[in-house]
Amino acid sequence: MQLAVNCLTSLSLVVLMSNVCLSQRGNVYQLNFQSMYTGEAVDVFDLREKTSVKGSMYYFDEWHDVHIRFANGKSLSGYKGRYDLQFKSLELKRQNEIVEVPSSLIDEFLIEREDPGAINGIDTLRFVKISDGDLQSLGFVEVLESGPISLLRGVELEVLPANYVTTHDAGNTGSKYVQKEVLIIASEDRIDRLSSKKKESAKILEEYQEKSKDYILDQKVNFKNQDEVTELIIHLNNV
Repeated sequence: MQLAVNCLTSLSLVVLMSNVCLSQRGNVYQLNFQSMYTGEAVDVFDLREKTSVKGSMYYFDEWHDVHIRFANGKSLSGYKGRYDLQFKSLELKRQNEIVEVPSSLIDEFLIEREDPGAINGIDTLRFVKISDGDLQSLGFVEVLESGPISLLRGVELEVLPANYVTTHDAGNTGSKYVQKEVLIIASEDRIDRLSSKKKESAKILEEYQEKSKDYILDQKVNFKNQDEVTELIIHLNNV
């Protein structure tokens, strides 16, 4: 499988607000990408509170600047957005309007958020779509490190049902979202999910880079620690 990991920042991200029309029809907003889809209209529904489940169903709860590259190569910026883990879609906000863009239209997107420790105070995160294989259920994943071996971060969302027991006055009275981090490594021709167990992940990485075993043992890499795994991938890409 070919996983596209070319830097999106090299693209010219043009604000296409003049070509994007939002119109309301009852409870439906119509997002019409006229210049990109030759007049094809994509229906997107206005978003109501989906559930009263506790926890978060978003990669980030906050709204951040987003830059989108669509499947046909066109780009869009000028919106605040956030990624919905449950429905695998990107929500965009403009003034008081919120629309949901189908993930099938999106190739990848950037999220920019404020970070005092980053260059120019902005941290830019890149998200790409896993479109086939056993991991496609993750939808979009964040690119933590790009190179001959790329490191990706996905999130699995689980809804834990209410388990309150009246007779014991114990448990949760409502359902709850639980997010589970998934670390993934990929090259041009394969993609694998890493395990939190060192032995299993070391075996997978050895198939990518024979010298990985020595580094893992010497540095005592903890595969539950994202920073340590990132340092490992950076090292392997520079060996």
